[in-house]
Amino acid sequence: MDKKYNLTQFSHSLTLDQSINVNIKIKSCLEELDVNEFINFYKISNFWTGKFFIKRIINKIFKYQIKKKMIWNKNFWSLVNIRVFNTSMSINENLDLEKVLIHKTSNKRYSDIIKYKNFLLKDKNMGMPLYITGKSLNILGAKFRSNEVFILDGSRRLSANIILGKNPQIIIIEAKNKLNEE
Repeated sequence: MDKKYNLTQFSHSLTLDQSINVNIKIKSCLEELDVNEFINFYKISNFWTGKFFIKRIINKIFKYQIKKKMIWNKNFWSLVNIRVFNTSMSINENLDLEKVLIHKTSNKRYSDIIKYKNFLLKDKNMGMPLYITGKSLNILGAKFRSNEVFILDGSRRLSANIILGKNPQIIIIEAKNKLNEE
């Protein structure tokens, strides 16, 4: 693990009512991605690519979670690193996630999770979930703690991996270390 990297674990809710959380431990950094290559290859919901769509999902955090207007910084992509991490994920040991999700999520969401689970069983590459740190969001006008982490894309794929007991790799957009710390 990179000694400068201080994010070692975080949690993420798998349901809207936040009753089921997955604990995500960062095991190791696999690589740092070239920002332009990332923008061109990462598919939002396995469909859309490009700066416009990534910016759009970042804006959803502002619009729906903090209800504040995002102030786009034209230098944003030069102020962040994009890294791929190995993880270890856990939920409550006694929880049958698949059974709980059928009652705690919409029919469409549950159907997608099961579809992704079946793809994963066939070793289909579903892409990595995408996260962003609070420090990165602060570049755009938010006021989060630097080490807070928010999911941008891949929550259903993440749930499918957890049902299968897999620990997927994840991508995190994080502000470069030279920016002011909290």
